[in-house]
Amino acid sequence: TSSTGVLMDRSKYLGIKAVDESRQVRYPSLAWLLAKDKIRRREIAEELRVLYVAMTRAKEHLIVIGTCKPDKLEKWQADFVGVKAPFSAEMILEAQTMLDWIGPVAANLGWNGGTDFKIQTWSLEDIKAVGQEKPQAMDETLNVLQLRCKALQPITENEFDLTDKELQPAVRLAIDRLSFRYANADESRRRATISATEWAKHKTPIQRVETVDKPDTDATIDVVSPLFELPRFATPIQGLRVNSALDLASDSFDSDRDAKDDSPGLNAADIGTATHLVLEHLDYHQSCDAENLSQQIQSMVSLNLLTKVQAESVDQASVLWFIKSELGQLVRATQAEDVIRELPFNLAVTLSDSPDQAMIGWTGLDQIMLRGRIDLMIRRGGEFIVIDYKTDNISNDQVSQRVEYYQRQVQLYRQAIERIAGIQVAEVYLVFLTPKVIARSALLV
Repeated sequence: TSSTGVLMDRSKYLGIKAVDESRQVRYPSLAWLLAKDKIRRREIAEELRVLYVAMTRAKEHLIVIGTCKPDKLEKWQADFVGVKAPFSAEMILEAQTMLDWIGPVAANLGWNGGTDFKIQTWSLEDIKAVGQEKPQAMDETLNVLQLRCKALQPITENEFDLTDKELQPAVRLAIDRLSFRYANADESRRRATISATEWAKHKTPIQRVETVDKPDTDATIDVVSPLFELPRFATPIQGLRVNSALDLASDSFDSDRDAKDDSPGLNAADIGTATHLVLEHLDYHQSCDAENLSQQIQSMVSLNLLTKVQAESVDQASVLWFIKSELGQLVRATQAEDVIRELPFNLAVTLSDSPDQAMIGWTGLDQIMLRGRIDLMIRRGGEFIVIDYKTDNISNDQVSQRVEYYQRQVQLYRQAIERIAGIQVAEVYLVFLTPKVIARSALLV
């Protein structure tokens, strides 16, 4: 910094002031002056870019306000009117304000005689006089109709002729402005991206509309309710009153919630996340017995891949069951380069890509970015086998119902893989860890 006598330019210059110890003085060295000039030029270039952006965004006309000494106007006219050559670097670098650039350009382009710039000047006396005039009483300038509006009194056809030719345009303009509805409001509320899991679990990725009875009438109204549930920390608890946002951040609120929660510790989603982390980082080519699995999980904790609480929440018996299954043995027998885990993807989808075309009211070229993460893929020859882990807390009797529930998600994964990678998906397996059931998806059409 200049206060310490050291200047540094990002590209090449390091400037240090010279020191005369005998005289106890510091003075600019050549290197310091070069660095200062380089930094100054870079700052000026940035200011010019900002000015360019500001002056090229106006659609009709641009109003610029600035102050300068009166003799500057005369100097700009004397020095720049009729000049054809580019402005010198010295003139640009010597500018103290942006007006020092705009003023010469305005003078060069014809001042008030041209069509590009119109200059209006005010003296200090003119500015002091602003607001000194006694304003006319507002009520004296209002007509009868405007006085009624000012008093917030309703206007009826009996009191005023709303068809009057002089009155109708103003009234119509006010009505049009107050009742304006954006023609593309639905499009503006549509999401740009959605996860495959969210899309599969809901009938529409945009919003959910519920028809409810309107109180005290026979009519019904459409109510747009949130598509997704609030996060756990923001969801009110029955019997717990939240008075402000500060209550949500208080220790008492969190402790009350934990006391009332039926599932202490991590919730189901957190346990699912922890289980997926273990399966993502598990080394299948080790022995993978009970002792080895426990050691691998502890190693993941040491490497900060998951927390100790997450590690304790993982059902190791379910993970061991999967490893010993036929599908788990296939993963162990496959070369590491042919096993792809936790693969993220993004795919632009349209109405025709939807697994349920009735769920979206889109037309034409409307698209939404579908994002997802595939738990595990095995490359076998020219095809893929997809494995999706499920940590749903269900019984054996509920597996078939859950398999049907996940068919949308399975098809979305298949479409994404085949369209992005250009490789066919041979099989998709849903691994339900809690009931210890592996189901092959039949939706591969």
